[in-house]
Amino acid sequence: MVLHNLPQNFAVYFPQNFFYREVHDRWMPIIKKMLLPYMSVEDYMNAQIQSIDLPQINMPSQNQQAGRYTLSKRPGMALDEAMDKSLSITFKLTEGYTSYFIMRHQFDLYFQILKTKPLYWSPICVDLLDDFGHAIITYEQEQITPETMSNLSLSYAAKLGSYNTFDVTMKYNYFNIWYYNESNGVMTLDKTIRNI
Repeated sequence: MVLHNLPQNFAVYFPQNFFYREVHDRWMPIIKKMLLPYMSVEDYMNAQIQSIDLPQINMPSQNQQAGRYTLSKRPGMALDEAMDKSLSITFKLTEGYTSYFIMRHQFDLYFQILKTKPLYWSPICVDLLDDFGHAIITYEQEQITPETMSNLSLSYAAKLGSYNTFDVTMKYNYFNIWYYNESNGVMTLDKTIRNI
């Protein structure tokens, strides 16, 4: 019997030093003031992630005429070359809107004209977990370029007992897939998917 996976069996995380030093220096004192058990801005933002949308795979076939018949064939591109490499993450809007303005601060610094930051953000990883909470697949997006951040809707008519969210969308150039290797108990990079 094959059991269905639990829809929440995943973990998304920003690695350490994902956020700029200025963001960390500005917001870490506020996080500590709230007496929250987070050791870094990355830990705090990782805890606010509600959902992530990975891109669909869409590889339209190529058609060729053979007499009166139309034949469908695979396209002349690898999946990595053709797929839409976009990423959308939904964050919980926290007390004092700190999660929103931490990400907004990161955006502000990235898009500065004079004091330029590195061309890409650090990789973001998505772990797919088994029923015991162990990662069996890690999907890593590399060379991330942020694109949009959803609006912040403030309303006096907001319902109590509910929380709001905001979305951040990004593009990435490459992805890596790591698989759990039963023989040695470590994650192993799948080298067959990346063509550079």
